[in-house]
Amino acid sequence: MQKAYYVALVVVTSLCLLLAIPGFALLAAVFTFGLGYFLFAPLPNLAIFLWAFLPAVRCWQIRPLRLPALLVGAALPGYLYFAPPILSDQAMQHDLASRGDATAEPVEFDLHVGIEIHRKALPKPDLQVPGISFPSPGFFSTLPCFELCERLLTGGDVSWVRIVRTNDDFGSYRENSQVLLVAGSAKDCRKLYNDYPADKPCLLFAADHRLPAGLTIRIEEERMTSQKELPPYYKPYGYRTVTAFAGPDANAPLVYQKTQMFHQRPTRYVTFDYGRFGDGFAGYGGYIYARAKAASPPINLEKDIEVLGLTLGPRRMPPQPASGSANQEERPFPDPQDAIYIASGLKTGAEGHSVFPASFKNLVSSWHLALMKADRLTPSDRAIFCAARKDERLGQQFQADRVMQKHSLSACGKTPWWEK
Repeated sequence: MQKAYYVALVVVTSLCLLLAIPGFALLAAVFTFGLGYFLFAPLPNLAIFLWAFLPAVRCWQIRPLRLPALLVGAALPGYLYFAPPILSDQAMQHDLASRGDATAEPVEFDLHVGIEIHRKALPKPDLQVPGISFPSPGFFSTLPCFELCERLLTGGDVSWVRIVRTNDDFGSYRENSQVLLVAGSAKDCRKLYNDYPADKPCLLFAADHRLPAGLTIRIEEERMTSQKELPPYYKPYGYRTVTAFAGPDANAPLVYQKTQMFHQRPTRYVTFDYGRFGDGFAGYGGYIYARAKAASPPINLEKDIEVLGLTLGPRRMPPQPASGSANQEERPFPDPQDAIYIASGLKTGAEGHSVFPASFKNLVSSWHLALMKADRLTPSDRAIFCAARKDERLGQQFQADRVMQKHSLSACGKTPWWEK
């Protein structure tokens, strides 16, 4: 039995040393058409357990030493498998603590305060870990006024929200876009959408008055690479930060900051570092821990905004299809609020530019898709659709032809009633 153990120890250890040579494991996997990757993967872990049993094998004939030998041997896999994940989590918590987050506390705002929100046009797609890392609902979207923006305006404490978006330059030859949104009266809304429900809140794009904000919120996401001074078991790859200032810019008092860290957490599995052909063909060599994406708890911005002292309105619920509709189970369904957004945006203009930013174009495209779900269009939907269809500032509208075909919009009317 001992002879078989020593043979296995020598063979497995030799293979592990050979495959740890830079480029060797990668080439072996390639020349075995990928099968080598699965055949070689268990070898480092098998070697660890074989070496862990060495003290017990050597002392097995001495009965009093059997248990101590087993315990000594268990220390090796115990440390290699359990210590790195714990150390990685501790390093992440230390990194998080060093970023100077500030807990939300009540703030005395002026009546009907204005808020300015700075954010990127698109979130980083890889800063997500299913189940734990995706931000609270409505944190990000590709549309100008996302869920938090809407709930601030419908809560009653906020009179306007200015959205400043970076990297919103698709087709507009600019890096930033800036829009102002306000809560409209029933009269204002019915000027744009004759059939708008009287009991439903209405939000509008408006010309920017350039007033300073009483609260400035900055939502940032960044990718990052592991730094040399960090411990090898800790590999952060990005962070998401929300910062709030009680004033028009970052020079105002800091009232809130929350960070979510993302790191590649070691799993309890050791494998070869195969590298890639793009890294100089030879690969890295040696051994690495298999890693899985992990993150600190997500940022609950809605809850923290309420702690600051601002009331949030209810979430906008998607409209329900009419009873008996052929599309009873399909979503999205056209929402009059989206039509109001488009009508008021067309009326307000493209912020002094010759074309609308990508975020407004996304809003129009998503509304077009919703119109495809409707059995019929209201007169207001038809008028707003035609106004957008003829507006050259929107550029190519890829879904418009499908909407026209389904709803028989062979010709659009002349001037919309809100421009007469």
